[in-house]
Amino acid sequence: YAVMQEAKEYLYGKLKNNIEPNFSVVTLNEENLRDYFKGFEIGKNYLIKSGQATYKTEALKDIPKTIIANGNKRATRVLLIGHRVELIRDTCNKLGLKIYSELPEGTNLWEVDRLGITFDSLWRLLGAEYDVVSLDESEQIINEILTTTRIFEQDNDYPDKRIQLPSEVRATLGKQISQAKTVIASDADLGNLTQWFVEDWKTNNFTIFDNKYKSQEGRTIWLMPSLDA
Repeated sequence: YAVMQEAKEYLYGKLKNNIEPNFSVVTLNEENLRDYFKGFEIGKNYLIKSGQATYKTEALKDIPKTIIANGNKRATRVLLIGHRVELIRDTCNKLGLKIYSELPEGTNLWEVDRLGITFDSLWRLLGAEYDVVSLDESEQIINEILTTTRIFEQDNDYPDKRIQLPSEVRATLGKQISQAKTVIASDADLGNLTQWFVEDWKTNNFTIFDNKYKSQEGRTIWLMPSLDA
């Protein structure tokens, strides 16, 4: 019993990620975030903490498709940044984005208006600017940047894969955050890590949306002891 209690406390401790807000906070209890947001306002920035199956991805479908810039209407340039290609492929399909690793050889990625890419391949965009930058599973992305000594591109078949210093990747991601008109960072476990990283590059007009809705409430988690553990 004591071992199981210790395991439970360890697991719950890992799952808990609090945030000490430096921005205004809106506390929600919403099952469907798409119904709640009903679109995103260009010029505003969003940090979204919300559990699984609360339609975080579906909410991104309502990012405006067009924008007025210098008096002219044009397509909104959207960049989805993820941790692994296999994790963002479904999101890209839902949002109508192109996945960088599946575009024809020779494609100028920086010319694609609606693009999904992993954080370790951002250098391929050559500093291109986007109107909306969305960080999918932001805690995973930032945690890897801050806790490794070398970052190697893993998810594409390009012959010119790079090994990069975390400082290089951090700077490239930070530049995308700083020059975007709107940043949307979301994670079921969004916490101080995302907030601290983002505010190094952008601090204006942020709101934290803390959704307390528990889509998995009532489920039972079984912890099984193992002699090999």
